Amino acid sequence: RVDHLRVLTGGVPRTIMLLLDVFNKDGDATVFEDLRRTLDLVTPLYKHRMDELSPQKQKIVHALAMQWDGMSAGEVASATRLESKVASAQLGQLVRDGFVLRDETSTKNHFYQLAERFFNIWYLMNNAQRNGPQKVRWLTRFFELWCDEQGLQDRARKHLDSIGREGLNPADLLLITNALLGSAHLDRSTKELVYERSMRSYPDHSDQLLHSSQWREQGASASGWRDAVWAAIERFELQRAERILDAEADMNDPWAMIYRGDIAVLRGALPQARKAFEDGLRISTA
Repeated sequence: RVDHLRVLTGGVPRTIMLLLDVFNKDGDATVFEDLRRTLDLVTPLYKHRMDELSPQKQKIVHALAMQWDGMSAGEVASATRLESKVASAQLGQLVRDGFVLRDETSTKNHFYQLAERFFNIWYLMNNAQRNGPQKVRWLTRFFELWCDEQGLQDRARKHLDSIGREGLNPADLLLITNALLGSAHLDRSTKELVYERSMRSYPDHSDQLLHSSQWREQGASASGWRDAVWAAIERFELQRAERILDAEADMNDPWAMIYRGDIAVLRGALPQARKAFEDGLRISTA
């Protein structure tokens, strides 16, 4: 849990203190209420941080936050419609200011992501679409960073016990259901149980649930395995990351090679990392 807290907060002491209470709660109701209250508490600070950025930097932070995974400078330039030199210069300043992390590779194609994952979660919550999987992506990402694979299964089981219980807000419980359904880390059978129990317990609110087509085929989607691999790497669950790559990734996808290179770097296997990055570059430019 200490490692998970470090990843979530980027080591920012104020955010660590705010999240400690959330981490010490187990029940769905208390966790969700505390998390929502914590997000409300950080809103003035995070909004001020955004307002202090130049318009170009705000565009870059928006692109990185909505992508969640690391992006290359070229991808940032494309997403923000900024000139490549301008995007690279602004990214460099954001890195120096501690707002963005740069994951350096053996090539010039470094990858960038927001340094504080909890800020990213806050941003997703405040900028999500009103309907569909994106609406609960912020909560899905929180669960995935907060829990390892077994912890997420435990969280789902506790949620199953909470569904239909008197005194709990159905809207909050259905939001948690959708967040669990949206995770690539939760197995299909557990998702089916959560979905069916939510449908039976709240028939009048069934329109609030993600449609089965939005999560039953998730594992086969490119974004699904990429999100799952990156989350595993962030938690240093390298064997899990490799299992996902072996099972779901297309070896002709340059991202598969890039992630294998990241894993090799974390293991100190620099020759293998170099080869993986070079293979990824070769595939992407073929």
